Amino acid sequence: MTKSGTRSGKDYGGAMKLFPFLLAGALIGLAGYGHAQDRRKPVAELELLSAKEIYGEAAMQCFSAAFYNERASRASNAGERIFYLQSAIRSLEYLPTIYLVARKLNGGDYPEWVDPIRKASSGENSNACLFYTKQQLENMK
Repeated sequence: MTKSGTRSGKDYGGAMKLFPFLLAGALIGLAGYGHAQDRRKPVAELELLSAKEIYGEAAMQCFSAAFYNERASRASNAGERIFYLQSAIRSLEYLPTIYLVARKLNGGDYPEWVDPIRKASSGENSNACLFYTKQQLENMK
C-alpha cells in the first residue's frame, strides 16, 4: 500500500467512492424490477439528464444486457433461456435511444464511451461493462 492508501498510489477521489454504489444500483435494479424495458425513460426525460446521468443510463443497460446474456447461456431450460434473452434484447433495444440523446447533448458527436459500451453490452461477460464503467468513472473525476 502507498501513502494514499491505494495499491497503485493514485487517488481517485469521488469516482472510486461512487463505483460501489453504481454496482449496487445495477444489481438491485436487475434483481428487483424484472425486464429492462420497465426501466426505460422517455426521450424527453433523457434529454433532461446530465452527461454523467446519460452515461449511467447506458452503463446500466450495458450491464443488464450482458447479465441477461450470461444468464441465458447458463439457463437450465428453454423457458428460462427465452426469458433471459428477451430481457437482454430489451436492454439492447434501449441503448440506441440513449446513444442518440447523448449525441444530441454532446453537440452532434457521439461521446467517446458509446463504442466501448456498445461492444461490452453485446457480449456475455457483464464484467466488461463493469470494467469500462470503472475506467470511465475514473476519467470523469
